Amino acid sequence: MVVADLNGTIGFYRDKLGFDVDPASSDESGWAIVRKGDTTLLFQSTTGWTANLLPKRNMQTSGLVTYRMYVDDLVRLYEHMHSRVPIVRDLNMGPEGTPEFSIRDCNGFILTFIQTESD
Repeated sequence: MVVADLNGTIGFYRDKLGFDVDPASSDESGWAIVRKGDTTLLFQSTTGWTANLLPKRNMQTSGLVTYRMYVDDLVRLYEHMHSRVPIVRDLNMGPEGTPEFSIRDCNGFILTFIQTESD
């Protein structure tokens, strides 16, 4: 995901969402990797050495896609997040027939968390 404020993004995912940050991630490198459980996200800065790899025209850094992540304990995650981040869609039954909720991250990306199916 392309972001304008890489350090702010690292802080949001680490401090608000509880992701672990790859130690090589930095504003100077122009990228960051964050991980939580089976989910790994890569963020690329609009500045830094990787900026020359990005298309220069009509670049947007958010609002183009919704990211969907499957989690084991959706209710516990919702309770953890609901006072820390903007909830854009409360707990509900999603189109897959499973519980889900959506948040907006610090860049405007929509992240939807979906309960994994029980065996």
